[in-house]
Amino acid sequence: MAFSTGGLFVNECIAITTIFQEAGSWNGAADLARSRNIFGFRKEASAVRTTREVVKRLQKLSLPELELLIDGERQEQTAVCWLAVCRTYRFIREFAAELLFERYLSGRLVISYDDFDVFLDRKAEWHPELEKLTSSTTKKLRQVLFRMMREASVTTAEDHVIAASLTLRLEKLIVEIDPTELRLFPGARLQTA
Repeated sequence: MAFSTGGLFVNECIAITTIFQEAGSWNGAADLARSRNIFGFRKEASAVRTTREVVKRLQKLSLPELELLIDGERQEQTAVCWLAVCRTYRFIREFAAELLFERYLSGRLVISYDDFDVFLDRKAEWHPELEKLTSSTTKKLRQVLFRMMREASVTTAEDHVIAASLTLRLEKLIVEIDPTELRLFPGARLQTA
């Protein structure tokens, strides 16, 4: 539940992945990104925190997915970043697969902060540590998740669930690793095994 910083960070993900290709390691990429101040932060602590967050997400991607992040169309880059977020944070992954995807299938397309709260309460039954979240932390997490969903184009600015637009090459990469991850994208064609 440590996703309370920023949003999808698409441009930052692209920049650090490019540096990763140069540096050859994630630690080297993080060091270069901070030393070059690629995010333009005034405070080093902000640069360290954001770089750490972006690298944590990028490490969840395969090399072909990272290549698509650099060379792909903008919608592919955005979808790859959403995939990385979902792989990094179990809560977001389950929210996308269980709530967004099912809402799209059922035609009940509006998603609200109340839906987030109910989902969080339901998950807290199985994960008591979630009950310890303060109301301000919950509010921030909810705000960041809704921002990420809009940036990933899985919801609209009015919080309506919409079909994600996956290209065939991205869909193929996802299916090769884990076909169930198509559920992270509302409206994606599910593969039959």
